[in-house]
Amino acid sequence: MFNFSKTRYASLARYFLLIVMTTFSMLAFAQFPGEGAGTQADPYRVATPEHLATLQNFTGADHANVFFVQTADIQLQGNWEPIGPSAADSFRGTYDGDGFVIADLAIASAFRRGL
Repeated sequence: MFNFSKTRYASLARYFLLIVMTTFSMLAFAQFPGEGAGTQADPYRVATPEHLATLQNFTGADHANVFFVQTADIQLQGNWEPIGPSAADSFRGTYDGDGFVIADLAIASAFRRGL
Protein backbone atom coordinates (compact mmCIF):
# COMPACT_ATOMS: atom_id res chain seq x y z
CA MET A 1 0.00 0.00 0.00
CA PHE A 2 1.26 3.46 -0.89
CA ASN A 3 1.62 5.69 2.17
CA PHE A 4 1.96 9.42 1.54
CA SER A 5 3.20 10.12 5.05
CA LYS A 6 6.40 8.15 4.32
CA THR A 7 7.22 9.85 1.05
CA ARG A 8 8.79 13.16 0.21
CA TYR A 9 5.47 14.10 -1.43
CA ALA A 10 3.52 14.09 1.82
CA SER A 11 3.46 17.86 2.20
CA LEU A 12 2.43 18.32 -1.43
CA ALA A 13 -0.43 15.84 -1.03
CA ARG A 14 -1.62 17.60 2.16
CA TYR A 15 -1.46 20.96 0.39
CA PHE A 16 -3.50 19.64 -2.55
CA LEU A 17 -6.08 18.15 -0.17
CA LEU A 18 -6.36 21.48 1.68
CA ILE A 19 -6.98 23.33 -1.62
CA VAL A 20 -9.68 20.85 -2.67
CA MET A 21 -11.44 21.02 0.70
CA THR A 22 -11.32 24.83 0.77
CA THR A 23 -12.72 25.08 -2.76
CA PHE A 24 -15.63 22.76 -1.98
CA SER A 25 -16.45 24.57 1.27
CA MET A 26 -16.53 27.91 -0.58
CA LEU A 27 -18.88 26.50 -3.21
CA ALA A 28 -21.19 25.01 -0.60
CA PHE A 29 -21.90 28.30 1.15
CA ALA A 30 -23.19 31.16 -0.98
CA GLN A 31 -21.95 34.59 0.09
CA PHE A 32 -23.74 37.92 -0.25
CA PRO A 33 -21.59 41.06 -0.53
CA GLY A 34 -24.14 43.46 0.98
CA GLU A 35 -25.83 43.81 4.35
CA GLY A 36 -28.30 41.50 6.00
CA ALA A 37 -28.43 37.88 7.10
CA GLY A 38 -30.82 36.50 4.46
CA THR A 39 -33.56 35.76 6.99
CA GLN A 40 -37.14 37.00 6.92
CA ALA A 41 -36.38 39.30 9.88
CA ASP A 42 -33.08 40.53 8.38
CA PRO A 43 -33.15 40.03 4.58
CA TYR A 44 -30.14 40.61 2.37
CA ARG A 45 -30.28 44.22 1.14
CA VAL A 46 -29.96 44.61 -2.64
CA ALA A 47 -28.85 48.09 -3.71
CA THR A 48 -26.50 47.65 -6.69
CA PRO A 49 -26.28 45.64 -9.93
CA GLU A 50 -23.50 43.62 -8.28
CA HIS A 51 -25.80 42.70 -5.38
CA LEU A 52 -28.52 41.68 -7.84
CA ALA A 53 -26.10 39.53 -9.85
CA THR A 54 -25.15 37.69 -6.65
CA LEU A 55 -28.61 36.11 -6.64
CA GLN A 56 -27.07 33.65 -9.15
CA ASN A 57 -25.46 32.04 -6.08
CA PHE A 58 -28.82 31.53 -4.36
CA THR A 59 -30.65 29.20 -6.74
CA GLY A 60 -32.20 25.79 -6.27
CA ALA A 61 -34.07 24.15 -3.43
CA ASP A 62 -31.18 24.64 -1.00
CA HIS A 63 -31.84 28.40 -1.00
CA ALA A 64 -35.65 28.43 -0.90
CA ASN A 65 -35.69 30.09 2.53
CA VAL A 66 -33.42 33.03 1.69
CA PHE A 67 -34.90 36.55 1.76
CA PHE A 68 -33.87 39.69 -0.16
CA VAL A 69 -35.19 43.26 -0.14
CA GLN A 70 -34.29 45.92 -2.69
CA THR A 71 -33.21 49.18 -1.04
CA ALA A 72 -32.58 51.44 -4.05
CA ASP A 73 -33.38 51.82 -7.74
CA ILE A 74 -30.95 49.71 -9.79
CA GLN A 75 -29.74 50.80 -13.23
CA LEU A 76 -28.50 47.92 -15.39
CA GLN A 77 -26.32 48.17 -18.50
CA GLY A 78 -25.82 45.68 -21.32
CA ASN A 79 -27.32 42.22 -21.46
CA TRP A 80 -28.40 40.63 -18.20
CA GLU A 81 -27.70 36.98 -17.49
CA PRO A 82 -30.96 35.58 -16.08
CA ILE A 83 -30.84 34.21 -12.54
CA GLY A 84 -30.90 30.43 -12.51
CA PRO A 85 -29.52 28.32 -15.34
CA SER A 86 -32.61 26.09 -15.59
CA ALA A 87 -36.07 25.51 -14.16
CA ALA A 88 -34.62 22.86 -11.85
CA ASP A 89 -32.03 25.32 -10.54
CA SER A 90 -34.13 28.49 -10.52
CA PHE A 91 -34.35 31.22 -7.90
CA ARG A 92 -36.70 30.02 -5.15
CA GLY A 93 -36.03 32.58 -2.46
CA THR A 94 -38.15 35.63 -1.63
CA TYR A 95 -37.38 38.95 -3.34
CA ASP A 96 -39.20 42.10 -2.18
CA GLY A 97 -38.68 45.00 -4.60
CA ASP A 98 -40.13 47.34 -1.94
CA GLY A 99 -41.33 49.79 -4.62
CA PHE A 100 -37.90 50.28 -6.17
CA VAL A 101 -37.15 49.88 -9.90
CA ILE A 102 -34.74 47.71 -11.89
CA ALA A 103 -34.20 49.85 -15.01
CA ASP A 104 -32.89 48.94 -18.48
CA LEU A 105 -33.15 45.18 -18.01
CA ALA A 106 -32.22 43.51 -21.32
CA ILE A 107 -32.06 39.74 -21.73
CA ALA A 108 -30.62 38.30 -24.93
CA SER A 109 -31.67 34.66 -24.74
CA ALA A 110 -33.54 32.28 -27.00
CA PHE A 111 -34.84 30.50 -23.91
CA ARG A 112 -37.69 31.70 -21.76
CA ARG A 113 -36.30 32.39 -18.31
CA GLY A 114 -37.06 34.71 -15.43
CA LEU A 115 -35.14 37.66 -14.09
